[in-house]
Amino acid sequence: MAPVDESAVPPSHLARQAFITAMDRWDEAAADAAVAGLARTAGADELFDLFARYGVSRFRDIGHKMIYVSNSFRCLEAIGWQHAEPVLRSLAYALLFRSGAKENPAEADLPEDARFAKISSRRKRCPRGGPAASRMPAPRANCCKSCAPAPPAT
Repeated sequence: MAPVDESAVPPSHLARQAFITAMDRWDEAAADAAVAGLARTAGADELFDLFARYGVSRFRDIGHKMIYVSNSFRCLEAIGWQHAEPVLRSLAYALLFRSGAKENPAEADLPEDARFAKISSRRKRCPRGGPAASRMPAPRANCCKSCAPAPPAT
């Protein structure tokens, strides 16, 4: 991996939004610069939240991208956060890997991304799919598979 383009690294107060914008646009160069700025200033929890968001939303490589996120953060806990910048730059590139697709996934409706779009759309319609749903225990028997509210407990 080449050294980061220091002239493109955003200031600390802009790094988070620059990273989100770059990842949403599948822009490798902008993400690389933004993650360098983030690695230098953000805490582990903020970084994990950002990377986990993209790890779970990228179903390319059959879900391995979230495994890459988990293992990268485990690695940093073991070797120390002074090594965060190269690890997180590499992780950002891995999350942006297009599995051979020439089109930019942000600008094309590719089959590899259809699964997440379907799940995301379903969660938005589902009464239990709001932000609190991820924190609610949801036993399989009470799953809102058809996007209907769970039946009341008896």
